[in-house]
Amino acid sequence: MVPVPARERVRYHRPVPRCSILTLIAFASACSDDAVDPCAGVVCAPGRVCVAGRCLQPDSGKGDRGVDLPVDGAAPGDAADARADLGGDGAVELGVDAAADVATPDLPAPDGPTAEPCAAPAVAQHTVNATMVFCWDPVNSYNQCQASLLCAAGWHLCTPPEYRAVFAAAAPPEVMAWISGCVRNGGAPHAPTNTPCTCSPELGALAFVAWVCGSGGGLTGAPLYLGVATTVNCFRVGQNDPAYQAFWGPATAAQLSRRSVCCRD
Repeated sequence: MVPVPARERVRYHRPVPRCSILTLIAFASACSDDAVDPCAGVVCAPGRVCVAGRCLQPDSGKGDRGVDLPVDGAAPGDAADARADLGGDGAVELGVDAAADVATPDLPAPDGPTAEPCAAPAVAQHTVNATMVFCWDPVNSYNQCQASLLCAAGWHLCTPPEYRAVFAAAAPPEVMAWISGCVRNGGAPHAPTNTPCTCSPELGALAFVAWVCGSGGGLTGAPLYLGVATTVNCFRVGQNDPAYQAFWGPATAAQLSRRSVCCRD
């Protein structure tokens, strides 16, 4: 592998993700930064382009896995390839030529709607078991009211009981993945429901909304609409009751995330 020249590594920085104070507390500074552009701040050498945070050479011809870009002096066929790969949105696609050159065998049709748990463009980021999958959308972000859109037909946003059955005593593989639960919906905090909250950023009076498992230390929050999302720490949410503790935490329902926990119908 050819090392990246030093001049391509200078001035690289990763923007700090913006999170609410409540998120920083409840999610142990592990708030989602999915929206960060991986090429932000990357300076590539002349003749190279940044793709997914890496400096790559332009495509030298058909059949390889380089990046197709229209360059001066390219043969007409290559330039046409490049324009097709760039598409109307200007996104660079990798491996398009290679995929076109390889014959794809016929595969049997999926058996029922549960074969694919995540709705495109979302993909399965973590398969917990046969009935629970963490879905991740590399393109769009969703508030809690929209989070079920990541789940394909035959799947739904997991409810608190479904989530607790797996992660009541163990940390999940991802943080800030939406669950279909609400612990404050405009009034006083309450036990988690099985439905999302109203997705409003409105603030109100401070109230205790979560308690650290074991120690019982409470966390207060002013958002009036608090849904439930995955965390790396164990909390009792809505009420200080062991029946409502798991590796989850309250999150403003209007907050955006690219992840949802989907369960099979």
